[in-house]
Amino acid sequence: MTDPIKTTEVTPDWRGPSTIYLHHALEALPSSVKSSPFWAQLLADEDARQNGDGEALNVNGAAFGWARWNLICTRRDLKLFTSCGIKPNRHWRLRDVKAYFGVSGTGERLMERFGAILDAVNQHDGIETQDA
Repeated sequence: MTDPIKTTEVTPDWRGPSTIYLHHALEALPSSVKSSPFWAQLLADEDARQNGDGEALNVNGAAFGWARWNLICTRRDLKLFTSCGIKPNRHWRLRDVKAYFGVSGTGERLMERFGAILDAVNQHDGIETQDA
């Protein structure tokens, strides 16, 4: 018998494509992202949703994984930091962001590398990325 995750292209509910497509998106990203805590959490969240267990946030009535929540909040924080030079809070450190997402660089290079991760996750979810 074949593994249902590998044969299922789209799940019938809000979850989007299966975990196998996250692994395909991972192939295009740098090796530092492949071993990052963010990607491990994202895959764990996806597996938990596939199995119907795990801890999720309630966002507008829908379950939402912690890794995606961190991705969205970090996008906001990085834009604020790189464009205005403002730290989102006094405990926020760019070093922590780089370590969690497996990215490096400063300014525009950092935003480009972070944007590649955001695009991969949004492409998996079928969302078009719009820059504000």
